[in-house]
Amino acid sequence: MATIRARKLADGTVSYTAQIRIKRDGVQVYQETQTFARKQAAQAWVRKREAELDQPGAIERANRQGATVKEMIDRYLVEMEKARPLGKTKRAILKAISESYLGKLMDQSINSQQLVEYALWRMSKEGGGIKPQTAGNYLAHLGAVLSIARPAWGYEVNPHSMSDARKVLKKLGYNMCSRERDRPRVPHTQPP
Repeated sequence: MATIRARKLADGTVSYTAQIRIKRDGVQVYQETQTFARKQAAQAWVRKREAELDQPGAIERANRQGATVKEMIDRYLVEMEKARPLGKTKRAILKAISESYLGKLMDQSINSQQLVEYALWRMSKEGGGIKPQTAGNYLAHLGAVLSIARPAWGYEVNPHSMSDARKVLKKLGYNMCSRERDRPRVPHTQPP
């Protein structure tokens, strides 16, 4: 059930606060409030939002507490260690990601734009000035976390965000793949 209340502000203008409350079996299971400058905007929001909340599972999703990238990485490290030991490099890279600004992002906020910005930031002087190949390693290790976060733990992660970010970085001219090393071939000799 939604209500819209008009409220006169100190400057003389009127704002409209729309509130949606949903009860099941006499218990309130959801509440949401938004404020608008026009009554028509408040009414349109109420109609749209109530229609969204009528969809199966919508209230549960709206009430859902998200997880940060740091929380997902921490869980990944614990879960994967049970299966097999992780390498020092992978662990260090995931810890670095979790302690950066990206670690504070919520699961549903992760998209290709965020991942591209993170890679570009890491390659900038402020982000450490790493090479594109190293940024590619960072994305690859984070991709391993994101690839199981949604199907295994139910986090709301866009499954296409990492592949889209890699495509964008490639189009921008960044070679995220490591170059093959060029080493001189040493002939193998038999001991006498």
